[in-house]
This record gives sequence, C-alpha cells and structure tokens, in this order.
Amino acid sequence: MHALRTRTRSYDYEHALNEVLPAVASKKLAKGGFMVLRPDSGDPAEVVVQGLRAAERVFGCDVNSKGYKVPRGCSVIQGACPHTRAGRTARLR
Repeated sequence: MHALRTRTRSYDYEHALNEVLPAVASKKLAKGGFMVLRPDSGDPAEVVVQGLRAAERVFGCDVNSKGYKVPRGCSVIQGACPHTRAGRTARLR
C-alpha cells in the first residue's frame, strides 16, 4: 500500500479542499492506497475539522463503534503550531 501526503497553507486551503482534493481523489481511488491531508497553518482545530469535512464529502465516512466518523482511505493530521490554541481537540461527531 502506498500513501499520498499533501501539505497545504491556509491562504489556499479552502481552494485545495474544494477544488484540488476532488480532482486528486479520483486518481487516488483508482490506484488505492491512503491519503493524508496536512494543513500547516491556521487554527489547528478549525483546519483539521475543515479537512475532515472535505474528506467526508470526497471519500465518504464510516461510523466507528464509539460513534465517531472515520473517513475512508484518508486522514487529516495537524502540523506543529505551538503558538495557537494547542489545547483544543477537533472531532466530528
């Protein structure tokens, strides 16, 4: 299995999620593997939730045994932003 990791900056993050991700997703789905979205700026909780919502729109989600949505074949991780609200946790329910 191979992984495709993307890193985006906040000034074009919404464009990347709404326009680029769907275009890349079709190629990713054809080849299999796993996609990782990694925003590297912006409010950590907000950009992770935006990424999770985009992943749900593009790839779909399953609900795990604890009731959390889990994107299919895709995840979102947050780059280091020590100066911003590090104590907040992002979850989709």
